[in-house]
Amino acid sequence: MSAPAARLARAALRLLPDQGIRLLVAIQLIDAVGTGVFLSGSAVIYYRVFGFSPGTIGLAVGLAGAAGLGASMVGGVLVDRVGARRALVLLTAAQALTYLAFLLVHGFAAFAALLCLIAVIDYTKGTAYTAVLAGQLQGRPTAVRSRAVIRSYFNAGFFGGSSAAALLIGVDRHWLLRVFVGANALSYVLCAGLVLLLPRLAAAERKRTRRRFSALRDRRFLGVVLVTSVLGLHGAILTVALPLWILKHTSVSPSLVPALLALNTILAVTAQVPMARGTDGLTGAARAARQSSGLVAAGCLALACTAGIGGPGGGAVTVVAVVAITAGELRQTAGRWGLSFALAPADARAEYLGAFNICLALTAIYGAPLTVWLTTGLGAPGWCLLAVLVLGAGMLITPAARGAGSSADTAGLLDVEVAA
Repeated sequence: MSAPAARLARAALRLLPDQGIRLLVAIQLIDAVGTGVFLSGSAVIYYRVFGFSPGTIGLAVGLAGAAGLGASMVGGVLVDRVGARRALVLLTAAQALTYLAFLLVHGFAAFAALLCLIAVIDYTKGTAYTAVLAGQLQGRPTAVRSRAVIRSYFNAGFFGGSSAAALLIGVDRHWLLRVFVGANALSYVLCAGLVLLLPRLAAAERKRTRRRFSALRDRRFLGVVLVTSVLGLHGAILTVALPLWILKHTSVSPSLVPALLALNTILAVTAQVPMARGTDGLTGAARAARQSSGLVAAGCLALACTAGIGGPGGGAVTVVAVVAITAGELRQTAGRWGLSFALAPADARAEYLGAFNICLALTAIYGAPLTVWLTTGLGAPGWCLLAVLVLGAGMLITPAARGAGSSADTAGLLDVEVAA
C-alpha cells in the first residue's frame, strides 16, 4: 500500500468510527468505480455505438443538465417526504435500471429522454445520500472532515474505474455498450444492497414546521447558492477551458493534458482531507470558500502568462497553475459542504441540501461556455477577467453566509454562527 493510501485508510478509521458511516464509504467507493468506468467511455459509446454526432450529443447533455437543475429544486422535498434512507434505496435501484435501459435505446428522442431521466435520478439520489450522511454525522464535531474522507475514497474509486475503462475501450463495438453499462448497473445493485444494511436513525426524523419549497423562497440562502456556483467554476476550467487553451493558444505539448488531469485526480485523492480543516462551522466554511477564490484566481493569472511562454517553461507554469486551481477546488469543495450542512435546518434537511446543489447544476450549465468564451475567445485578458470574477465571488461569500446564517430559524448540522 502506498503512503498516501495508507494515510487515507488511517484517516478513515479515525474519522469514520461506526458501521453506518463505513457502509456509506463503501457505497461511495463502489459507486465511483462504476461511474468512472461508464463516464470515461460514454462519449465513445454515444459516438461509436449509437452513431450520434458531437453536436447531437452536446444537445442531449445540455437537456440533461437542465433536468438536473429541476431535480435540485424539487428532489429534496420528495426525499424529505419519503425519508432519506428509503429514497436512497429506491433511487440507487432505479439507477441500475436506467443504465440498463441504454441497451434499448434507438434514436435521439429516446437517448435524450434517458439522459434527462438519469440526471433527475442522479441529482435526487445525491441529495438523499447527503441527507443520510448528515443523519449519521449529527452531533459530530468532524462532519466536514468525515465528508472529505468519503470524497477521497470516491475520487480514488473513480480513478480506478476510469483506468479500467482505458483498458476496456478497445472492446468490440457490439460488446462495448454491454460491458460499460453492465459494470455501472452492477455497481448500483451492490450499492442498493449496502444501503439496506444501513441502520435506521429514528432520532434523525424531525417534525416539519415550515412550508414545502421554503428553501426556494429563502432569498438569502439562494444568494449563498448563487455565489457558490461562481466559486465552482474551477471544474469547467480544468476539464474544458484549460485543455482547449493548451491546444489553441500555447506551444505547450498537448501530451501534457492527460498528465495534468491525472495530477488533479491524485491531489484530490490525497489532499482533500487536510484541505477540509477548519470548515466544520459556517464561519470556517465561508473562510475556506473565500480562500479558494484566491487560489483559483492565482492559477488563472498564471495561465494567462503561458500565452507568451513556450516549451518546458510554459509547461512548468501550467503545472503550477493546475496545482493552485486544484488546491482552490479542494478548499472550495470543503467550504461548500460546510455551508450546506450549516444552513440545512433539521426539519427540512433534504430539501435544503438538494436546493444547495442548484449551485452544481448551474455551474454545469454555464461553466463550460463561460470559461471557454473568456479564455479561448479573449485570450490572456480573458483569464484575467475570469480571475476577477472568481475573486469577486470570494469577497461576497462571507457576507452572504452571514446573512443566511442570521436569518436561519432552525440550526443546521453545524454551528451557524459567523464572526464579523
